[in-house]
Amino acid sequence: NNFVDSKTPMIIGISKEVYPDGAFIAYYTDKPANGTLKFYKNDSTCKATSLNVTIADVGVANSDVEAYKLWHTAEIDINNLGYNLDADTRYYYKVKICDQAGKCGESKCSSFRTETNTNCPFCKFVTRLKAPTGWEVKYDLNQDATYEHWQGNVCGDAAGMKTNYTNARRANILLTSTDNTSYIEFLDTRITKTGLNSKTSEIDSSGALQSGTTESTSGATVGYAGMAEATRDKIVNNLYPQKCLMKIPSEGTCEEFWHCNNDMTLCLNRTSEATLNVTGSDFCIWEVPYCQFSTWVGGQPGEAAAASSSSSGGGGGGGAIATATKTTSETRVWAEIKAGDKISMPVSKEEIPISQVEFTVENDKLGAEVKVSGLGEKPTSVSAASNKVYKYLEIAPKVITTDDVSSVKIDFKVPKTWVVENNIKKATIVLLRYVDDKWVELSTTSKGSDSTNYFFQAVSPGFSYFAISAEQSEVAQEVVVEKEAQQEEASTVEEETPAEAAEEEQESEGQKDVLKNTVIVLVVVALAILIPVFIVFFKKKKE
Repeated sequence: NNFVDSKTPMIIGISKEVYPDGAFIAYYTDKPANGTLKFYKNDSTCKATSLNVTIADVGVANSDVEAYKLWHTAEIDINNLGYNLDADTRYYYKVKICDQAGKCGESKCSSFRTETNTNCPFCKFVTRLKAPTGWEVKYDLNQDATYEHWQGNVCGDAAGMKTNYTNARRANILLTSTDNTSYIEFLDTRITKTGLNSKTSEIDSSGALQSGTTESTSGATVGYAGMAEATRDKIVNNLYPQKCLMKIPSEGTCEEFWHCNNDMTLCLNRTSEATLNVTGSDFCIWEVPYCQFSTWVGGQPGEAAAASSSSSGGGGGGGAIATATKTTSETRVWAEIKAGDKISMPVSKEEIPISQVEFTVENDKLGAEVKVSGLGEKPTSVSAASNKVYKYLEIAPKVITTDDVSSVKIDFKVPKTWVVENNIKKATIVLLRYVDDKWVELSTTSKGSDSTNYFFQAVSPGFSYFAISAEQSEVAQEVVVEKEAQQEEASTVEEETPAEAAEEEQESEGQKDVLKNTVIVLVVVALAILIPVFIVFFKKKKE
């Protein structure tokens, strides 16, 4: 039977910023749809006869933007109305949304009140994108192709850019690697105070931005760049770019553009959908179709692409997420999650030390996904943990981010054989989380044991790479070294021939005879000394 989508699209979230002379409304749907805002000016009943202006979502009129998508915007200002709104005045509107099948939904009559000229909390703000090490952020507010503001180079690394709602109404943003081999450029963005808040502006987590080179299936060196899904959601769903350009390294050939997932294991040739803007001697600049991410590659990656890819980024995720050998993963997908839901994800694969992940969701989410992986080796994009590591792990979400969850509890196990063989101090076993370019120890509690494993539970503020780590006993380590030395010495003994063995056996028998005769002589001497002593002793006793 063919599946028939009979569901009417719904608005699942709305964000409003109001100013003295206008307003900006962003709304989000539970399925791909287009949108239209109907503006009724001062009519609180939203009668059809009072309809003043219809403002279509950007995707309806701009072919560079998807017509049917999850995010939508409406700019209620002089550009769309032909006039400025009055300050401190209430206005009314409805939002209509339709999916590709023509099923439509419409909101109730809603309203907003413009700010006064003296009190406008959204009018002025400081914007700052916290990028990973190895990446820089630049802004072009007047869109003259000159990036006049270089974040961190004006008032210090921790400073942002001070702006206002009119200057930031149309802006270009450039995320560029410090070595200038790669960049991602977002054109015609809408920068707002709510869009780049403290939660959405942090894109410095592990694997957030990716760039480098890898080997294609034909053996050629090709460049790649991209963003993890969580980074994409923060930027695309909050800055609303209308066009995205990407610069990737190349060897002077720009013939293919492949769209892949983060570890470059699932790829699709989308060259026909992309537009090649510039071909350089060592780079290509492509227009990314509909600003869709995660990773884009200048050719079809080979099987070992993720493991061998070189990173031009640094620290908190400047490089690609390398897929470790012998990685075992387990994935869970939820069609819909409501704010406040407590999610429990059991992990059944024995190769993964994690037995369960539990977390509480802070925001409504559709199509959320979590993948738990036991890695065969340390990922190339992270530093080594200081103590003995039993296993490196990764918990990778899609749609949901660290900002969307709380009370993350991770149940894991450690084999007793590993503890004994590596002389581990059991009390020091902890779960580490990789964040801000370093390993951070999580609160870890012992949960008992069985005949095979020790069980633990750790509490984490979010997802990332993890490592099960412990300290080794110094005394036990010396014993291990001594045993290894003895084993090495034994392994260097040459194999004897039968003749050598017989000769050694004869020598051994002769040594036994000598030892036997020596014992007899010693016994005779002892008796010769002791007998006179006893005779003298007994004579004195009789007297």
